[in-house]
Amino acid sequence: MKKIMFNDKYLLTESVLKGIKTQTRRIIKIKPEVLRKFQDEYYTATLDFLEGLDLIQAYFLNNPQKIPYKVGEIVAIAQSYKNAGFNPNSLIPTGDGHKIAAYNHKGWTNKMFVKPELMPNRIQIKGWRIENLQDISDEDCLKEGIIKDMRYYFRENVKQTTGDTLVLRCNYDTPREAYADLIDNVSGKGTWEMNKYVFAYDFKLVG
Repeated sequence: MKKIMFNDKYLLTESVLKGIKTQTRRIIKIKPEVLRKFQDEYYTATLDFLEGLDLIQAYFLNNPQKIPYKVGEIVAIAQSYKNAGFNPNSLIPTGDGHKIAAYNHKGWTNKMFVKPELMPNRIQIKGWRIENLQDISDEDCLKEGIIKDMRYYFRENVKQTTGDTLVLRCNYDTPREAYADLIDNVSGKGTWEMNKYVFAYDFKLVG
């Protein structure tokens, strides 16, 4: 089983667990030389010279094993063992035939090190498509976790201050403005403007 990570600072894991966030975009990473090789091979076989989005789509349709998450796949939501509610003294396999107490495991506070099969919450992939990041619709911005109230669209993030956790709210006039700022904070400043190709996944919470 695979695991998938959602950003905790911007409360995206919580948004998924509440059923608010039902979509996620993941930037496509593919080496230029690999894509050029496929482009040449595809042209040789079909006499159809593909570029841009058409090329990216054709590459993954012809190489489905390269798609990170498949339709119908059950994927574990990564949470630290502490946040997932594990008993500190529960035993976690270390991979070498031994077990250690959860509170001594690296995954106690760092979800990068947790075992997917031990995660209590999971999603199922309902569908995927490839598009440019800025192709996102207002409706899909809401599926990405942007929240609407009576006047504004907003996102939330957590700020630690002297041991206290505060939830800060940032308001925007449109869902796209809110999502653009969110993706820049999650994936790095300038991500929205670069308008890279992404996998857009639809999913549902299954437990």
